[in-house]
Amino acid sequence: MGLVSSFIDRSPFRGYRVVYLEVISVFTVFIYLFAIFFPMSRSYRGYMAPVSWIFTYLWITAFVFSSQVWSGAACANEQPSTASCSKKKTVEAFTFIALYVSLSSMVELLTASMQLVPITRSDAGGCFVCSDSYERRTRRSVGGD
Repeated sequence: MGLVSSFIDRSPFRGYRVVYLEVISVFTVFIYLFAIFFPMSRSYRGYMAPVSWIFTYLWITAFVFSSQVWSGAACANEQPSTASCSKKKTVEAFTFIALYVSLSSMVELLTASMQLVPITRSDAGGCFVCSDSYERRTRRSVGGD
C-alpha cells in the first residue's frame, strides 16, 4: 500500500491499474482490521467467507494488472515512470503475497465451517472424527437409539 501510494503521490500518471491496486489494498486493510475480531465471538458462523471470496477475486485481478504491465523487459518504460523497476516488481510480489494470504484464509474459513466432531462410540466403525450426519447414519444402520 505504501509503495503504490508513493507512485500516486510522486507521479502525474494515475492510471486505473495503479489506482485499483491502491483501492484494493486500502479496502483489504480496513475490512480485515475489523474482521480479525469476528471469530472471537461465539455466535460467529463464518459470515466473512463471502467477503473472503470477493477479496480473493479482487486480488487476482490486481495481480493480473501488475503482471501485465511490470513483468516484462519493458518495465522501465511503463508508467509510472518516476518509479524504478525494482519498486514496481516489489509491488507485484506483495500483490502475489496478498493473493496467497487471501486464498489461504478462504480455504481456512471453508474448512473451519465443516465443524467436525469427535465420536467415541464403539459402533462408529472405527471413525474417530466424523460429522454429525455420519454418526446418525451409523446409529440407524447398527440399530442404536
